[in-house]
Amino acid sequence: MKTIDTTKLNTICARCANHCKQAINVKLIACPRFEAKPIQMEIPLAVRRTRKSISK
Repeated sequence: MKTIDTTKLNTICARCANHCKQAINVKLIACPRFEAKPIQMEIPLAVRRTRKSISK
C-alpha cells in the first residue's frame, strides 16, 4: 500500500477519514464520500477549591 504525504493533500481530503485522498492541485468543491475524522476534544477539568475545616 502506498503511503500518502498528508502535507500535499486537498483540504477536504485532509479532514476526511476515507482512503480516497486527492492531491492539493485537484480542485474539489464537495465530496460525496466525505466522512469527517473523529477529533479529540479536550475538556478542562474544573476543580472546586473547598474551604479548609477550622480545627481547634
